[in-house]
Amino acid sequence: MLQTTIRRGELDRQVTFIKPVKGTNDTNEDEITGWVEVDTDPTVFAKKVDLKGSEQMIAERLTYIQNTKFIVDYRSDLTTENRVVCDGKVYEINAITDNNSSRQRYIDVMCALLDTEVWT
Repeated sequence: MLQTTIRRGELDRQVTFIKPVKGTNDTNEDEITGWVEVDTDPTVFAKKVDLKGSEQMIAERLTYIQNTKFIVDYRSDLTTENRVVCDGKVYEINAITDNNSSRQRYIDVMCALLDTEVWT
């Protein structure tokens, strides 16, 4: 039996995965008109690991970037187009990778906090 360093009890946060709703505008381009929960199992349990943040220049303004890793059960329906909601805060997904300690049992969802967005 494959063993992992992550125990089920460590998945102590409920997170929701959301996806964009796309529409077309006057110039026939796709634009995001809203966000809805993903189709299958939108709310799951996860382990939240806050990583080291950094300060970057964005739009000629010094901005703090908070990086976070969520460890969830393996799923193949997520992409970097989706977002994660945890405790009402919205996180942009930067990468989805296999967890080092388990093969297709858990995935690491690497995110950055979007401090200008909220989900209710």
